[in-house]
Amino acid sequence: MAPPPRPPKRPAHGVPLEGQSDLAPWELPSDPNDADHNSDWEDYGGVPEAREEYDRAVTMLDGSENWNAEQSKVHKLVYMRGIHPMIPSTWRLSYKMWGITQPHLDDVFTPPLSRKRVVISASRNEVDAAKALESLFYLSQIVTDYENMGEQGKIGPTVVKAISAYIKWALRDVEVDKRLPPTMMVHGYPTDFIDSTGAVADKNRARGGDADDVMVPRPSEIASGEGDDDVASGDEDEDDDDEGASEEVARQFRLAVEQDLEKRMRAMGRAWRQLLRHTNAGEAAPTLYGFAVTQHMVIVVSYDANRIKNPVVVLGQIGLNDKGLWLWNAMSIAIPVNVAKKAVHQLFKRLERKKLIPQPKADKEEDPDK
Repeated sequence: MAPPPRPPKRPAHGVPLEGQSDLAPWELPSDPNDADHNSDWEDYGGVPEAREEYDRAVTMLDGSENWNAEQSKVHKLVYMRGIHPMIPSTWRLSYKMWGITQPHLDDVFTPPLSRKRVVISASRNEVDAAKALESLFYLSQIVTDYENMGEQGKIGPTVVKAISAYIKWALRDVEVDKRLPPTMMVHGYPTDFIDSTGAVADKNRARGGDADDVMVPRPSEIASGEGDDDVASGDEDEDDDDEGASEEVARQFRLAVEQDLEKRMRAMGRAWRQLLRHTNAGEAAPTLYGFAVTQHMVIVVSYDANRIKNPVVVLGQIGLNDKGLWLWNAMSIAIPVNVAKKAVHQLFKRLERKKLIPQPKADKEEDPDK
């Protein structure tokens, strides 16, 4: 597999600015036992310049004003791939065969010996964590292979399985079990999906939504990787009729997926609010994440569960059918999973200290005399 291409405007490896001490904030402290666990990389390398560009660009994104602090963080980190260190430098050798140890990808990793926190990391076994991330590297290649073989029907289930496995690893890594409601979900949608009511358009208008202003790509775009600009040869009237029918199918599909996905996210939020209310925990509900998969397309959504009326927001759209972007696609999935993992781990520990989480049931010992 070819190494990932150089991303646009990826700056060179960061160095201390003039006037700073010999040790930059991201370098190893003089005392090896005094690890710097700060996660602030705002002064590293090309991050300041990229952050200025990001701050200008994000204001033009519809709906970004509805994001909470964690959602904004996830979106910014995905934008900063290859500029803002995301992976510990100790994992570099695990990926030598993938070609991501090349100099122009230095900033994917932390500087050597740095102990500063990064978003993609391990709480327990680093080897398992590196392998879990590597499993996402394969996705873009697998998707394009299935497309080349005409096996589009296998793409969605394969992507769902891979993302589900990565989420399961993340929760094992921080030892968060099923005694808490989920904070992440992944669900696959076939291109002919419609909701159980068959009345998605009316329900969307009842919420004040616009049928043309939805988050889900059209089935034709998913199947071909293209838009609807190409028109088949033939009678123009027939083409218009076909195009109108295609537009209606696309609209119904987008609305159906949006409805179903929102319903699933809000159900997760309701479970968290009920748990925290019934236990008098005095804790805020976590930010929830969902991955909607239709063939090669993954839509990343998020829901701040603290208020019922908070919107389910779109944080990104990942097209996995470009194998040249396998690294950036994998990181776009891994970043929200790792952010959610760390947030729920901190909440789990606080609830555990307050003795508000049911203790796991002990396995019954079998009587050897029976």
